[in-house]
Amino acid sequence: MRKYEGRPFVLLGVNEDSSLKKLRDAEKKHDLNWRSWWDSDGLIASHWRLEGLPSLYLIDAKGVIRWKSSFPLDLEDMEKQIELLLKEAEDRE
Repeated sequence: MRKYEGRPFVLLGVNEDSSLKKLRDAEKKHDLNWRSWWDSDGLIASHWRLEGLPSLYLIDAKGVIRWKSSFPLDLEDMEKQIELLLKEAEDRE
């Protein structure tokens, strides 16, 4: 998601791989440039009541969930929603 660098956007990840090494290997292999938490005990997934992996949430600047998707992901719709939220944030600046 390097195309959003310098814009009012933050991407955070939660990962449930079986080991921290697998998480780090995946970050390196896929050139992931965002912060990811290793949810080794499943507490984050439980708190958010995830229905499947991967799950994506777009949260606006006020902390409101504006979009979510679980597998199978609709990445095209996600891009549209990101652009809408960025436009809102940049219009406020």
